[in-house]
Amino acid sequence: RAVSVLLLLILCGYSYRTIVRNPAWKDNLTLFSTDVFNSPNSAKVQNALGSELVQSASNAPDSSAKAGILSEAITHLTRATQIYPSYADAWLSLGNAFYERDHNPAPVIACYKKSIELRPGYAETYKNLGIVYLDEHNYSDAIHAFRQYQALVPDSASVHYLCGLAYLQASSPDSALQYFKEAISLDSSNLDAYLKIGLTYGKYKHEMDSAIVYLEIATAHGKPDESIYENLGIAYAARGRYDKAIEAFTEALRLNPGSVQAYRNLGVTFQSRGDSAQAKRYFDQANKLARDVGYPR
Repeated sequence: RAVSVLLLLILCGYSYRTIVRNPAWKDNLTLFSTDVFNSPNSAKVQNALGSELVQSASNAPDSSAKAGILSEAITHLTRATQIYPSYADAWLSLGNAFYERDHNPAPVIACYKKSIELRPGYAETYKNLGIVYLDEHNYSDAIHAFRQYQALVPDSASVHYLCGLAYLQASSPDSALQYFKEAISLDSSNLDAYLKIGLTYGKYKHEMDSAIVYLEIATAHGKPDESIYENLGIAYAARGRYDKAIEAFTEALRLNPGSVQAYRNLGVTFQSRGDSAQAKRYFDQANKLARDVGYPR
């Protein structure tokens, strides 16, 4: 009987611990906060809480609240790296937190490079590093980071697209086209890739017929986009297809009635078609709108 009583007490003890912990399972943030309170010297739980805070910051009601959440995340993630300096995940999350809070590239890049040094086979870190370099107009390092990602994950449409952006900004339109087209081959619904191919053919290679092909495809994919119709109208006008250009610019204006540029493009197109009265109408409207909104004339 004494054994039975002892067993009952042990079971009750376990039941009590289970009951006490149940409120902590309300959500991950509550759970990880409880774990940090109970185990402040655990790198794993410090990283878990910090990473969860980075994720939750996107739901903050305003920029001030977001910065506060990210600062708290940085505190916990820094603590995780102090407890266990070889913790690659914590360095990655710390870089993410710095990026989201400050957009200051120096600490972000340092954290990502440390994470890569500790775990060179983790693709996501290369992608994040490439995005930071791209934001900083460091296109050669961005391309290098994206290529390292692709060596690990060769079928990512999004990173092929990002690599194309880096090549385009680095004034390598042929390489950009190659990566944009590979992005489409991996994801045929990639609207941005169709748009960028059209822009590259039109703006950088002056091949308007090819630009029109891809921009027309872009208009048939996904939701209507003002910039697609603006660029399609420019390509049509460059080929002397003024009626189609007017249709495209009119659609751009429908999507954004406050577009000064769309009014100006319509004025230029009507002028090119020989309709001075309509051209004047759109130029006047563009100038009025520009005055109202302070748009450069």
